[in-house]
Amino acid sequence: MAYRILFRRDTAANWETNNPVLSAGEPGFTTDTNIFKIGDGVTAWSSIQDINPAGVTGPTGDVDFDNIASDVIASADATYNLGTQTYQWNNLYVAGSMYLGDSTVTVSGSGTNFILAGGTGNQVTGNLGISGDLTVNGTTNIRPYKVYSALVSQTSSFDPTDSVLESTFNSTLTWNRDYTGRYTVSSSAEFTMDKLFVAFSQNAALATSTTPCHYNWQWYDSSTLFVESLSVAGATADNLFSATSVEIRVYN
Repeated sequence: MAYRILFRRDTAANWETNNPVLSAGEPGFTTDTNIFKIGDGVTAWSSIQDINPAGVTGPTGDVDFDNIASDVIASADATYNLGTQTYQWNNLYVAGSMYLGDSTVTVSGSGTNFILAGGTGNQVTGNLGISGDLTVNGTTNIRPYKVYSALVSQTSSFDPTDSVLESTFNSTLTWNRDYTGRYTVSSSAEFTMDKLFVAFSQNAALATSTTPCHYNWQWYDSSTLFVESLSVAGATADNLFSATSVEIRVYN
């Protein structure tokens, strides 16, 4: 008499939903993802390590995944590698976004390049460590500080207005008039007291007028700077910002 031995089997979704404990030595198989596990009589299905027998040698040239019409997702988080330090992939082409978790991007080897190409939104957020030479073709925004540069004007009892020339702050800096000659510059908690630099450059028309002036600034908290415009007599006064150059830097 012929006998047929069948493994315990189900879809991956049903295995995960039911999450049974297989008996010691009892095999289980997912019919849709080809995952094979053997129970130990204690551990639930989701926690049993897969049995991954060695497969056949794959193709040696390019592999086109023409028939893949869905996501390709690893069966465990932060577990498997794509290539090794010895056997590496050559080129990786990504049309959309590529996200790297809590990891380090290492570009090494003679003649290797790290290139951001195309568009105006390419940026590195966080720390970028460079060991060796850095060659930049074109313009770059690698500076050790965030900067706000603007031409500021103020009249009567109105809030100052700014024509922003450049800003690499994460938030929009806003100006408000508190009282005569006293103004507040606000950010979203980006003013670090011991990393702050503020400079004013008086408009030439004011500098040669009959009412020359100067400016003071004071750090209040991480979101607030106080700015004063003063007449030649040292009294706070309005109407002394007229396309005045203002630069605020916060160093890293």
